[in-house]
Amino acid sequence: MKQLSTSGRTKWLSHRSPLLDDLAKLAVRVPAGTFLAAHGLAKVRGGVDAFAGGLAESGFPLPSFFAWAATLSELVGGALVAIGLLCRPAAMFAGITMVVAVLSTHAHQIKQIGSGPGVGFEYPVLLAAVFFAVMLAGPGRFSIDQRGR
Repeated sequence: MKQLSTSGRTKWLSHRSPLLDDLAKLAVRVPAGTFLAAHGLAKVRGGVDAFAGGLAESGFPLPSFFAWAATLSELVGGALVAIGLLCRPAAMFAGITMVVAVLSTHAHQIKQIGSGPGVGFEYPVLLAAVFFAVMLAGPGRFSIDQRGR
């Protein structure tokens, strides 16, 4: 059996291939979309009115409208990103929703990063970054958007 040289063993670390790129997109897109959809589903099950009430208490304008917009962005947008259907626009709306969540609800938590078991700030920031990356890179070939191409 042929021994791989050190450079041969580490070649995969710098090697680019369309297949690996598409697998990476799939590995990021599916869990992020699924987790966000589950988060939206929890809002639906818990009552969007309760979420709207929290927005109203914090002084958010048009709380019922924005509660439903955020919930649908999470539920529908997350599901669409996960399956790769209308992926770029869905990722854009989901990313914007996460940025609004960070700025309106979680921004004060930034000073707590590294001081405990985790804070609510990290989750929406990470998801915003993931969804904007998906929006820019596209869903990859393992998606409904790319089927038949």
